[in-house]
Amino acid sequence: MSLAAFHPQHPVSKPQARLRAAIGQLIERHGRWRVIRAILLSPDLRRIERLRAADLSAHMRRDVGLTPEPKRQAHPFLR
Repeated sequence: MSLAAFHPQHPVSKPQARLRAAIGQLIERHGRWRVIRAILLSPDLRRIERLRAADLSAHMRRDVGLTPEPKRQAHPFLR
């Protein structure tokens, strides 16, 4: 029995369609199990930490057009 019977067809956006096509090409070229293994062993790209401007050095802040010293937030208890 096909899985299509359990999942109704939904409209697919262009990025999703391109991703499906790319994965299909990878499966044709390298085989299903190699592609599955590569996906499972790949690093989790969602865990990328976001860099905040306050974390940059003065040199990097000047390079991106910010003031060299970040504005310090006053501690809420010391106001």
